[in-house]
Amino acid sequence: MDNPDDYLEVSPNEILHRTSHVRDVVRDPKIEDLPIESLPWEDFEKMSLMLFSELKHTQGLQVFRYGSNGYKQHGLDLIALNKATGKLIVAECKRVAKLNEKTLSSWVERFLEGEKAEQSEKFFLITTNNISAKPSLVDHWHKLSLQLIQQGIESELWDFSKLITLLKHSYSTVEDIYGFSTAERFCLASSGMTKYPSAFGVKKISESSGMTLIENRSIRLDISPPSKKKPHLCGGLLFARADLNGFSIALNSQFFIKMMQYRAHSPSLRGSPFFYGPDEDGKYLFALPYARLTLDNAELDDLDWIIEQAWSCYIESARALESNWRTLRFARLSDDRFVFKLCKVERWFWNIIKSYLHEFDCDKGSTEHYIYDSAGCIKVYVPTKRGNIEPGYHLIMYAHPSDSTYSTDLILGWEPLSDIGGSPVDLSPRKGWDAEYTHNWLMDYFFPRVYEWAIQRESNSNKSILDKPIKEIFTRQPNPEYIKLENIVWSCTDISRRNIGLRVTNKEEAVNLALFLQSHYSVYLSKAPIEPELIRSVIRVCSYVLSTRPNYTDHYFKSNLRISGTDLYTEIVELEKQLREGVSPQFNLDLALRSLYALFKDLSDLSDDDFTQLSELIRPVWERCIEDIICASYY
Repeated sequence: MDNPDDYLEVSPNEILHRTSHVRDVVRDPKIEDLPIESLPWEDFEKMSLMLFSELKHTQGLQVFRYGSNGYKQHGLDLIALNKATGKLIVAECKRVAKLNEKTLSSWVERFLEGEKAEQSEKFFLITTNNISAKPSLVDHWHKLSLQLIQQGIESELWDFSKLITLLKHSYSTVEDIYGFSTAERFCLASSGMTKYPSAFGVKKISESSGMTLIENRSIRLDISPPSKKKPHLCGGLLFARADLNGFSIALNSQFFIKMMQYRAHSPSLRGSPFFYGPDEDGKYLFALPYARLTLDNAELDDLDWIIEQAWSCYIESARALESNWRTLRFARLSDDRFVFKLCKVERWFWNIIKSYLHEFDCDKGSTEHYIYDSAGCIKVYVPTKRGNIEPGYHLIMYAHPSDSTYSTDLILGWEPLSDIGGSPVDLSPRKGWDAEYTHNWLMDYFFPRVYEWAIQRESNSNKSILDKPIKEIFTRQPNPEYIKLENIVWSCTDISRRNIGLRVTNKEEAVNLALFLQSHYSVYLSKAPIEPELIRSVIRVCSYVLSTRPNYTDHYFKSNLRISGTDLYTEIVELEKQLREGVSPQFNLDLALRSLYALFKDLSDLSDDDFTQLSELIRPVWERCIEDIICASYY
């Protein structure tokens, strides 16, 4: 019976939400007793747990079951924490028809020999046997109680008679086990008890129906991280506290991400913009977008651990999804759909594009140029293999109105391709196209080809395919000067290549990277703190570059970093030393990056080794920027 292999922890929810096997078996309107001795073991478990959950001033309920349904006697241990004393309250549940002194002693001895005894202040014995009606067992129980007291442990017996008394005042328990009519005829009054557990598991993470469940004593978080099939982040909080039992609070995904990212870069949620307090009672106000909750110190500790674990779950999934979709350089178009802004085109040029798509419909030819399903949008489709393109759809891209009301351009948005059943399509150059591949295909192949085709058609045709505004631009003259393609289409990205922060190869890329990082941190939208190490990284880059340019001087560079003098290298080295020693800088990351941008603009040629070193030094700032972009896109 005490074999460790037969002793395992079970979830309180597993017991509390199990369908009862007994319903309205007692019909007498004047009920004195309930047949608890004949309860199936599953219902006795549930009844014991619900009654034990009503104990006041306890938290952290744990449930352990030993034995199995094949044994004549099962066991259930209930363990709770007294919040006032920090001691454990333990209950041992036994459903037995016959009982003698030897068996009773073995139960208490088993408890005293266990590891929980030294941490306990009270021991409950819960049994269906009516010990109170048997004098010899009563006397023996008193002797056992004295043994417990000598160990500093109080005891309480919940036998048949005591359980009947408790059930008289626990309407919801009786209703759950026996049904509504029995509860109405038996109970004296409703206790208001719900059938939710008084606590969740301790620092426990599990999976259920595609959700990750992260629970810690008083709170549970159900989170569905981003995935190919369900890219939207979903999360909900459940509380074991009596006044919140049964309520689930859905978390706004963007708020949720900001809170998780804050915790990832802070030692605690205390002091964050999401919590106010503590007040004079030691309570904290949890400020959600559509709700306000009061949490005590222990509940905030529980939530703090949960959010820390949730961040790891989210960022790992979001990074994996971004790596598949390759959307890093492109911003989301809207909150409700995963559409990313790749390019902008003039409205009149979009009309030319639609004509081109119609001209090169896949049904009109069999070469590598006839790869479109003309339908008012850019659909790359071939019924049979053409060039390097496999049969099927590879891209479906729509034009969207521009952000500005008075703008004359349209935004081309990329979104992940799915099959007719709604399942995501594998992405590769030969199958479905990711955002990065699509962007490069548009800028390097598609737009230039449409442009040249339009000019050729305009030159060879007496009847223009262009509407009136285009005729005024593409004039029919002996040597016409057409508007340049770069004035018709634009990329929506601000960085020249996807992994520029991992390896800068020349001055132009260094300037582009510094400007991009500075632009990001000048309008920093995340609530997560910026670690001093990021500023030190920028200063180390400045120090490295200045070591190769001892005569460099620039007032803008110096003013941003709050330094003066002519020997900039010496001052930068001293500044780097102060930051390393923990001295708070008099400037922020934005100003540091402004100085770096100014320094890179005046760069003379550096060696490949120099650019490699610069890339390694600036990498922490780049990686934090990437994290911010992912958080701003995958919600």
